[in-house]
Amino acid sequence: MMFRRNHSARGMMLCLALAGSAFTAPALAQDPIANDAPAEGATDAPKPAAEADKATTAAEPAKPADAAPAPEPSPPLDAPVDAKGTAGKEEGFFGVELLPGTAYPADRVRGLEGGSLWMTFPGTQWPYMPKRPGDPKVRLGFSGSAWVDTSYRSVKAGLAPNDPNLKQWTQQSRFVLRATPTYSTANDWFVQGQAEIVANGEEANPRPANVVDTDDLYVKAGKWKKFDVQAGRFQGWELYHFGMALDQNTYERIGARSQQMPVQIYGLTQFWDRPAGAGNFAIHAYPTDYLRFELLGQLGASGSNNSLGARPMGIFDLGWVKLKAGLEYGKTSSQKDTDPSKSTFKGWGTALQFVLDPYVEFGGNVAQGVIDVTNTSGVYDPAGSTTTWSYGGFANGRIMKDLLLGVGINFTRWEDLKKNIDTGKTDNKKHTQMFGALQYRLWERFYIKGVVAYSEAGFNPLADTLPNVFANKMISTRLRLMLLF
Repeated sequence: MMFRRNHSARGMMLCLALAGSAFTAPALAQDPIANDAPAEGATDAPKPAAEADKATTAAEPAKPADAAPAPEPSPPLDAPVDAKGTAGKEEGFFGVELLPGTAYPADRVRGLEGGSLWMTFPGTQWPYMPKRPGDPKVRLGFSGSAWVDTSYRSVKAGLAPNDPNLKQWTQQSRFVLRATPTYSTANDWFVQGQAEIVANGEEANPRPANVVDTDDLYVKAGKWKKFDVQAGRFQGWELYHFGMALDQNTYERIGARSQQMPVQIYGLTQFWDRPAGAGNFAIHAYPTDYLRFELLGQLGASGSNNSLGARPMGIFDLGWVKLKAGLEYGKTSSQKDTDPSKSTFKGWGTALQFVLDPYVEFGGNVAQGVIDVTNTSGVYDPAGSTTTWSYGGFANGRIMKDLLLGVGINFTRWEDLKKNIDTGKTDNKKHTQMFGALQYRLWERFYIKGVVAYSEAGFNPLADTLPNVFANKMISTRLRLMLLF
């Protein structure tokens, strides 16, 4: 822990020094630098040496030549000490803190404060925890969030009554406690770990099995604002930005689902999220504060298949304008030598965003993903091989200091490569998702957000047994209460 002297009498200090021991106490603070500053109005701060000498000459007579030299002045009571009790060196080895504002980097404007871009950190080393003067070498930072969503949705199913209409009230909740131990040196080398422990709550009977879960769990090492390598469970950099709604882990993100699942938005997301089974690794480079690169890789097992993928991405960020582009390539194959089945995935995406701080931010995205499937007989499978297009945009505007309005719309089209024998056309699906959101921030930590969303999912299988076009339509509302810490 961080060590400080905790006594006031000089005689007591000398006795303890001779005994080779010191009384120590742990420090728990949001910002260690603030603890080292003298208290406002303090009168016992040490004086400059020259001024102290003048005061001694005027007040004390000259000492005999053979007099013993005066002991050196003791360091101030709050002087830092090391693990051996030596004053004037680093403040110990270990400290615990709630992550300060400096841990959320903004070399360039991330977005409107409190807005959706502002809450994301693509292209940044986050949490940013370099060693500052007075910091211990190892800091354990805590942060996290808690939110509760209360939502309602009404779905008109295109195949009713075989696929019944729905009216559904739901409450979901999620708590994330993030612990980030970081070892930093004075010349900006670092090793950082992170674990996110998740508590999930949902109105379901029986309750879901993953009530307690893990999001991030990784180790990262490198040099601050230069480069790093990372391995474990984590998300890649975001490319496709949804805006102030369609949040992850919400029903409106899924859209107009009944018993039929609509096609989901593709945003360079095949290898973006935390994988189930496989693990991620990444190399990050920061040649300048406006140009950043990530090479994300994925390796491991997904069920009975091996998974291997890569996702290079770059960000050009001038603050007021941000250009993001990336590619994906990977494949899954059976772990059995006798099984030739495999799936190959290729994708690309780009996004352009503008931030006119503090008034408005907006942007657009476009991405395409292609899957080619080989079946267990080693033959190309056109029915399982698909192409997905997604494109859309968002806009957020500030109405007043802590009140933001957001809107957005997204279109997704999916089709396979198997042509219908009667029509010569391929099966396809379409999905349109749009929303409006209003958010108020209270006390800089508490967010109250209301969302109204509409989505329409079109299914056109063009199969022999079901040639008709049909569609699901959904209207949903959601109220989110969220605390960030």
